[in-house]
Amino acid sequence: MKFHVVTGLPRSGSTLLCNLLAQNPRFHASSTSPLAQLLTGTRHYVSTAPEVRSDLAHDREATEQRLVRMMRGMISLWYADKMKDLEVIFDKSRAWMHTAQLLRLLVPEARLIVCVRDLRSVFASIEKQHARFPALDDSMSPHDKTAHGRAERFMAPDGLVGLPVEGVMDLHLRKFPGTVIWQYEYVTRSPEAAMRKLYVEINEPWFDGHDFTNVENQATDLDALYLGKFPHDGAGPVTPAVEGEWARFVPEDLAVQMMQRFAPYNRAFGYT
Repeated sequence: MKFHVVTGLPRSGSTLLCNLLAQNPRFHASSTSPLAQLLTGTRHYVSTAPEVRSDLAHDREATEQRLVRMMRGMISLWYADKMKDLEVIFDKSRAWMHTAQLLRLLVPEARLIVCVRDLRSVFASIEKQHARFPALDDSMSPHDKTAHGRAERFMAPDGLVGLPVEGVMDLHLRKFPGTVIWQYEYVTRSPEAAMRKLYVEINEPWFDGHDFTNVENQATDLDALYLGKFPHDGAGPVTPAVEGEWARFVPEDLAVQMMQRFAPYNRAFGYT
């Protein structure tokens, strides 16, 4: 089994990517997966368990090898039902960015496909869903009822957008091995060219059956858990992103703040 991961920013085409990958009968592309979080939780437990520390003290090499075998087993057993018929697994989770070093240890040949997008468009996508049906909003804070309040929460260092931006930039600045950038604007403008580049990066033969005019949704994420505010669809024809559409949903001063606050990210990926 070959194993790669899909990660990056929210609202940046990860569901579209997985739907496209799923068109290849050799591939399985997951919906949002708990696997990275399961490995993170396991890592924390074994790092703090006195029994494991005792084993490390007595025979560090053998214990480390045992831990690696166990965690590799978690990956392979999680997808054991897929391994009979499919050759390549793509596991989707934003948590992989902050678990990249562990992934590198467990599956050295794995690629991290990192989805990026103009942050103004990311936030506009979130705001668009709020505007679609404002009768549902689970926040009790009056501050969160404003665009600036929501932006402050989402763009915080541990926020829905701020945290993955940190993860993206960590991989980018370290030139982390196996990182593949999947840029939303380029993908929607030239989907076949983007997919062909990706196939080269993952060292797989091109699949001629990709259909960019009628993408079927394969995601099983339960959007109702988030009041439908963050839908996972990515179906229909792949069409170019509308340049500057974010201005309909993001106040100008807020857009300027995003460009200044995340200047390294914007410079890295050509957003001006």
